[in-house]
Amino acid sequence: MNEESATVALRKFRLQRNVKTEKGPLTMADLIKIVQRFEETGSLEDRVMSGRPSLRQTRSTRVAAELEALASESAAGISSAREVGNKSHC
Repeated sequence: MNEESATVALRKFRLQRNVKTEKGPLTMADLIKIVQRFEETGSLEDRVMSGRPSLRQTRSTRVAAELEALASESAAGISSAREVGNKSHC
Protein backbone atom coordinates (compact mmCIF):
# COMPACT_ATOMS: atom_id res chain seq x y z
CA MET A 1 0.00 0.00 0.00
CA ASN A 2 1.65 3.27 -1.05
CA GLU A 3 1.06 6.67 0.55
CA GLU A 4 -1.05 8.03 -2.30
CA SER A 5 -3.48 5.11 -2.37
CA ALA A 6 -3.84 5.22 1.42
CA THR A 7 -4.69 8.92 1.26
CA VAL A 8 -7.24 8.38 -1.49
CA ALA A 9 -8.76 5.44 0.40
CA LEU A 10 -8.96 7.51 3.57
CA ARG A 11 -10.73 10.37 1.81
CA LYS A 12 -13.24 7.98 0.23
CA PHE A 13 -13.82 6.25 3.56
CA ARG A 14 -14.48 9.59 5.30
CA LEU A 15 -16.90 10.66 2.58
CA GLN A 16 -18.79 7.36 2.55
CA ARG A 17 -19.05 7.02 6.32
CA ASN A 18 -19.44 10.76 6.98
CA VAL A 19 -16.52 10.61 9.40
CA LYS A 20 -15.76 13.95 10.98
CA THR A 21 -12.15 14.94 11.45
CA GLU A 22 -12.62 16.92 14.67
CA LYS A 23 -10.40 14.51 16.60
CA GLY A 24 -7.49 15.20 14.29
CA PRO A 25 -6.20 13.44 11.23
CA LEU A 26 -6.48 9.71 10.87
CA THR A 27 -2.98 8.33 10.83
CA MET A 28 -1.66 5.49 8.74
CA ALA A 29 -1.62 3.30 11.87
CA ASP A 30 -5.30 4.11 12.50
CA LEU A 31 -6.18 3.23 8.93
CA ILE A 32 -4.33 -0.08 9.22
CA LYS A 33 -6.25 -0.88 12.43
CA ILE A 34 -9.55 -0.14 10.68
CA VAL A 35 -8.62 -2.41 7.77
CA GLN A 36 -7.53 -5.20 10.14
CA ARG A 37 -10.76 -4.93 12.13
CA PHE A 38 -12.77 -5.15 8.91
CA GLU A 39 -10.80 -8.18 7.75
CA GLU A 40 -11.31 -9.92 11.13
CA THR A 41 -14.98 -9.14 11.63
CA GLY A 42 -16.31 -8.24 8.19
CA SER A 43 -17.77 -5.08 9.69
CA LEU A 44 -16.72 -1.60 10.74
CA GLU A 45 -19.02 -1.64 13.76
CA ASP A 46 -17.54 -1.23 17.21
CA ARG A 47 -16.46 -4.39 18.94
CA VAL A 48 -18.29 -5.64 21.99
CA MET A 49 -16.59 -4.26 25.07
CA SER A 50 -16.35 -5.87 28.47
CA GLY A 51 -18.30 -4.33 31.29
CA ARG A 52 -21.96 -3.62 31.79
CA PRO A 53 -24.01 -5.12 28.95
CA SER A 54 -26.04 -2.90 26.69
CA LEU A 55 -29.75 -2.77 27.45
CA ARG A 56 -30.68 -1.77 23.90
CA GLN A 57 -31.52 -5.31 22.74
CA THR A 58 -33.44 -6.14 25.93
CA ARG A 59 -35.44 -2.94 25.76
CA SER A 60 -36.24 -3.28 22.08
CA THR A 61 -37.55 -6.82 22.70
CA ARG A 62 -39.73 -5.59 25.58
CA VAL A 63 -41.05 -2.65 23.57
CA ALA A 64 -41.92 -4.95 20.65
CA ALA A 65 -43.80 -7.31 22.99
CA GLU A 66 -45.71 -4.42 24.57
CA LEU A 67 -46.66 -3.04 21.16
CA GLU A 68 -47.95 -6.45 20.08
CA ALA A 69 -49.99 -6.73 23.28
CA LEU A 70 -51.46 -3.27 22.80
CA ALA A 71 -52.24 -3.99 19.15
CA SER A 72 -54.06 -7.22 20.02
CA GLU A 73 -55.98 -5.51 22.84
CA SER A 74 -57.08 -2.67 20.58
CA ALA A 75 -58.03 -5.13 17.82
CA ALA A 76 -60.09 -7.13 20.33
CA GLY A 77 -61.72 -3.92 21.54
CA ILE A 78 -62.65 -2.91 18.00
CA SER A 79 -64.16 -6.30 17.20
CA SER A 80 -66.16 -6.38 20.44
CA ALA A 81 -67.44 -2.86 19.75
CA ARG A 82 -68.55 -4.00 16.29
CA GLU A 83 -70.29 -7.03 17.79
CA VAL A 84 -72.18 -4.80 20.22
CA GLY A 85 -73.09 -2.45 17.36
CA ASN A 86 -74.36 -5.32 15.23
CA LYS A 87 -76.44 -6.77 18.09
CA SER A 88 -78.09 -3.43 18.80
CA HIS A 89 -79.24 -3.10 15.19
CA CYS A 90 -81.09 -6.45 15.26
